[in-house]
Amino acid sequence: MFGKQDKKRKAIAYYRHSAEDKQENSVPLQREQTESFANKYNIEIIHEEKDEGKSGLSASRPGFEALFENWILNPDAPNFDYVFVLDVTRWGRFQDPDEAAYWEMQCKKRGMQVIYISKGF
Repeated sequence: MFGKQDKKRKAIAYYRHSAEDKQENSVPLQREQTESFANKYNIEIIHEEKDEGKSGLSASRPGFEALFENWILNPDAPNFDYVFVLDVTRWGRFQDPDEAAYWEMQCKKRGMQVIYISKGF
């Protein structure tokens, strides 16, 4: 595990709250849980992207698209180690489970790990 003596690692946080979700999945609550997780492991969150009122059935969400375009696929973006997401349902509720894996693999190929904070490391 990571301790205070380790090099400060960096993360981007992604939050999604759909119109059908109950309050327990609100962006402020996801942010609070993500910040607590980051503090526990001494990881700096350098940027956040969010989609509010967006279904997770498609990757065509403004925040999700910006996450990839501006950060993950952008060779000029600042370096970071992780993409923090509350859980797999916040990443997406894709009709094809391979689509979720595809987006995770795009991160992994570039040296970034998607961490579902509800599961931990």
